Amino acid sequence: MQHIYLVSDLGCTYLDDDGIHAKVMDNSYGFLDQLKKELVHPIRVVNVASAAKEYHMNDLFSSLTKASFEMSGFSIARWDLIDDRFTKDVKTTIRQADLVFLAGGGIQSQAELFAKIDLENILADYQGMIIGLSAGAINAAYEVNYVSEDIKDPYVYRFTGLGLTKLNILPHFDYALSHASILDKLVKASMDASYVGLPDGSFVEIFNGKERLVGIYYILQNGQLKTVDVQEKKET
Repeated sequence: MQHIYLVSDLGCTYLDDDGIHAKVMDNSYGFLDQLKKELVHPIRVVNVASAAKEYHMNDLFSSLTKASFEMSGFSIARWDLIDDRFTKDVKTTIRQADLVFLAGGGIQSQAELFAKIDLENILADYQGMIIGLSAGAINAAYEVNYVSEDIKDPYVYRFTGLGLTKLNILPHFDYALSHASILDKLVKASMDASYVGLPDGSFVEIFNGKERLVGIYYILQNGQLKTVDVQEKKET
């Protein structure tokens, strides 16, 4: 049965003076524990990139994500990165995967790649786990209503998503909360479409037709912002 997670951030990297590095995934609200219960080792992963031709960035973040999974205790049997270089049959590769990982990055460039490989139809009968990270979480919607964080860009971009959820996710919402101009723009956009703001660490679980939001999250609807739920962080 299909099991979907939409996340703002895996907390799987850190920056220092030497650059960006992989680390163990964040488990503040039990996300890593969930994955460990459900994924049977060794796992076969398909990482769908956020841009068809951004090869350097695709390779970098795919390798960091893979390293984080391994550091977090997962044994990897296979890790396929899908962008314009991928020459195997996408549908067959995904059907054989335990996990389809929809990467973060450019929302519109990723939507174009999804359309190019016909990902919506491929996932329609896929029976494994799907993780949508940031852009991947946004593009999971039936209808994407994407609001740019650029306050000079007044448009709401609407296009067909993967049809995995009715929710319009706003990832990294803790950043929006600390930038009044961005928050104001998002709240105004909610006059035309409802949104769920996910701070880093929080996530949405979709299983058996039910959606469960875990952690701190926010509902933006009809020009109003509401904190809906707060679940205590795990002790570390």
